[in-house]
Amino acid sequence: RYVGPEGSDVRGDHKAMLSCAWGRPSDAFGKMFTRYDGATKCPRLPGPPYHFVSSVLSVDVAPGSAPNEGTLVSTFEVEPDAWYFDEGQGHMPFAVIVEALLQPCGWFASYCNFFADTEGDVAFRNLDGENCILHRPIKPDMGTLTLTTKLTRFAKAGGTSIVFFEVLCENDDGPVMTLETDFGFFSPQILEDQRGLPMTEEMRARRDAESPVPELSLLDGGGELAHLPGMKSGMMRMLDKVTGFWNEGGEAGLGRIRTWQEIHYDAWYFKAHFFEDPVQPGSLGLEALIQSARALVHMKGWLEGIDNPVWEHPVVGFPLSWKYRGQVVPKRNEVVTEVEALKVEIVEGESVTVEVFGTQWVDGLRIYEVPSFAVRVRAAD
Repeated sequence: RYVGPEGSDVRGDHKAMLSCAWGRPSDAFGKMFTRYDGATKCPRLPGPPYHFVSSVLSVDVAPGSAPNEGTLVSTFEVEPDAWYFDEGQGHMPFAVIVEALLQPCGWFASYCNFFADTEGDVAFRNLDGENCILHRPIKPDMGTLTLTTKLTRFAKAGGTSIVFFEVLCENDDGPVMTLETDFGFFSPQILEDQRGLPMTEEMRARRDAESPVPELSLLDGGGELAHLPGMKSGMMRMLDKVTGFWNEGGEAGLGRIRTWQEIHYDAWYFKAHFFEDPVQPGSLGLEALIQSARALVHMKGWLEGIDNPVWEHPVVGFPLSWKYRGQVVPKRNEVVTEVEALKVEIVEGESVTVEVFGTQWVDGLRIYEVPSFAVRVRAAD
């Protein structure tokens, strides 16, 4: 099944989506990608189990046209017994939802072939997310999600192309998530030379500060945090230990936590994301921030009095944004995640809502920042 204007040789079926991940690029994008069937590398979709594009239904621009605007419609079939539902109290983990919205952007950018005049290998990286809003949690019975991805503009600077998108994810009952995001095409050398986000000596000192409480390991089944979603030993756990907790830390004096993850070169996500270009998905960096925020809520004692706690991750209707200026690759050693509470709203015996700031470092380089996001825990109905 071909997609695009008449004469297009680009297929939109599921087999073609998998070819975009692990197969011959020309099987995914037709004759314009035959140059990448050999040694030269092009951007890829993630492979299973982190592959979340089922099919492309339509695209209103020609393949390889590098347009200023365009619209793609794709699907993601939610399988009721999917592995990730075991990681999030019966809801799809936030990292998976975000990834499901980002992946059509990657397919669309390759289809438009914004890097046609680039010599050598090309990599694709997410840079920013804005107004990321969850409208409804995704449960196992959600069925088919339809994603409308609008290319809003693209720009070239310093040999790099930046592409901008707006994404709507919905099903028959209405919107599920909306997102504005941008990506860049980079050479391997540019990625190697990334300098990360701005960092001050004060930031470094806070990152390296001695904790007033002992370290808390999560490696043996999650330890005292095992009751939190994703903390036991599942694929989505992005923390190995809590290395710092300050009960009255942070600018608001409401608490700060520091967590740590050892990078293993053979981690499952390096094999899935991407073929011949292994890098930890940025969505899993967001997951580390959310897991750290949950750990902060636990260690602050804010869960006390809430029977059978159920987590919202993130809070429905709360806008989230991020900046990503680095990468976690197999040769790196550690990721340090910091989260501090900005605001807290407690309804006794019913719920706790915490707005937080988060940032992330890899081997001393600050690469990720989420200025504000929120987690909520409530008593089960």
